[in-house]
Amino acid sequence: MKLSSLFFARSILTAGLLFFILTGHAQLSGIKNIPGDYPTLAAAVTDLNSQGVGPGGVVFNMNAGETAPAGGYDITATGTFPDQVVFNGNGNVITASAAQTPGSLNDAIFKITGADFITISAFTMQENAANTDMTPGTNTMTEWGVALLYMSATNGAKSNN
Repeated sequence: MKLSSLFFARSILTAGLLFFILTGHAQLSGIKNIPGDYPTLAAAVTDLNSQGVGPGGVVFNMNAGETAPAGGYDITATGTFPDQVVFNGNGNVITASAAQTPGSLNDAIFKITGADFITISAFTMQENAANTDMTPGTNTMTEWGVALLYMSATNGAKSNN
């Protein structure tokens, strides 16, 4: 085999591998069920934050209640007007974590941090019965059901429902 043919073959192989590596990062779109497509809402939010939103957007349908992680579900992936993110609770209960950081004043069930075009609807959000301390400095209560927070001075949470 000639050296130029070997170089060409290696170049094609390298380009093919790069194509599969770069396109293997599939954005989320369509309807996703929890449980079903994801075992928990926390797993769905983690995947959304790492994969992003694909064409047509994504709808997460909750089909069972669950307990939020400590601090809450932190949504940082951004949708757009045509590619929105919808969390449909279907009337299910989300209970705040019993493991909130004592003294913290930024606990939520849902945090939308710098993300845009996020809709959260039809959830029943409730405080955890174990969270009873409201004393400043040792507070364990959950401050927000849904918190809209900025990512940076130039990146706030916009166009959310």
